[in-house]
Parts: sequence; structure tokens; C-alpha cells
Amino acid sequence: MPFRFDCTESVTITTNALWRAVACDLARFYPSLRPHLTQGIQGHRSSDIDRLFRSLIEKPLSMLGDDVPCEKLPVIVIDALDECGGLWHDESGREDLQSLLRTLKCWIQADHLKKFKVVITSRPEDRITFPDSIIIYEIPSGSNVKSGNSAFKDIHTLLKSCLESMGMKCILIEEALDYLIPRSSGIFIWATTIANFLELNPNRRFVMLVKGDGKGL
Repeated sequence: MPFRFDCTESVTITTNALWRAVACDLARFYPSLRPHLTQGIQGHRSSDIDRLFRSLIEKPLSMLGDDVPCEKLPVIVIDALDECGGLWHDESGREDLQSLLRTLKCWIQADHLKKFKVVITSRPEDRITFPDSIIIYEIPSGSNVKSGNSAFKDIHTLLKSCLESMGMKCILIEEALDYLIPRSSGIFIWATTIANFLELNPNRRFVMLVKGDGKGL
């Protein structure tokens, strides 16, 4: 159940939209929850995020019995949490982020929700804090990335798949990977930008890239 925040669309991609999207996915995957979700929607008429979370998420999930196998329990993926609230973090944006953090902390504290996994990605920011009980994995970027770590391996997998799918000559693929991966510094947006640049003519454009040493990209 993935949901991605986007700072350029903070008016529509909100905490309210997040929990409504999760509730919609729960209804699709777990038919037994539909009556409880319908009741929650009908009984929710305000913009109160805390009440919405309780009626559409916390209460319905309490009805998902222990008969559901562990491997079939929902996993909620919230991508780019730091982009919740928009680019400039005005008053409404700050309130939206605080609402999100508050409901996520409710999730952590509710005993019956602890068996459901929530995966969150975010840049580290002082305004985003969680209890010590959550598990944090740091993915380094920029100068903190060391050759051979997981970020490099993931970018290697990404770029290799892209180069193969766009028809780059096999003889060039390993050379391209050796050239591109160290320059990515573990930053995926750099890798995807390069892949987009190479896509039209990977063999010719890679030669152009090497001659220019990546300048301007």
C-alpha cells in the first residue's frame, strides 16, 4: 500500500488523502473490513485528521482478526514524508505535517496496530521525530556514500536494468556502470536523470557523456 508525498502538490496530497487512500486499499484487499470502513466514512464529516485516522484506520484494523496469516497483513509504505506540507511550510503545511506525525505516533502506541508494518522514507529533518522504539535505517548519500555499500549496489541494479532494456551494446554496459556508479554518489535522482539522458541513443550518448565528463548533467 504505497503513498508518496510531493511538496509541489501539497494542496491535494495531504495527510487526509493518505489515510483515505490507505482505507481504500484496505477495502480492496480485505472484504471483511468493508462494512467497518463504510461506517467510518459515513460517520466522518469533519476535517479532523485524528478522528479520520481512528474511524478509517485504527478501528477497522482492530477488526482484522488473528486468522489472517502474518504474510498477508498489510504493509503501509509512506514515501517522502519530509515533503508533507509543501515547499515553504506555511501554517497549513506545518499543521498537515504535525497531523501526520501525530497519527503515526498513535499507530506506534496502539497495541493492536503493532503487528502491521509501516515503512517510512524521509530526509532527516529536525521537525520530524519519532519514539526510540521504531527501527531506523540510514541510507547515506553524497560524500557519505562509500564504494560497495547498499546504495551503490541498488544503483548498480537500477542502471544495469535500464541499460539492458534500452538496448545498449553488451560490451559497453560494464564500462558504463564502472563510469556512472561512482559519479552517482548514491543519489538515485542522479542515476535516473542519466538513464533518461541515455535512453534515446544509449551507445552514442554514453560516448558523448564520457567526452564531456558528465558536465551539465
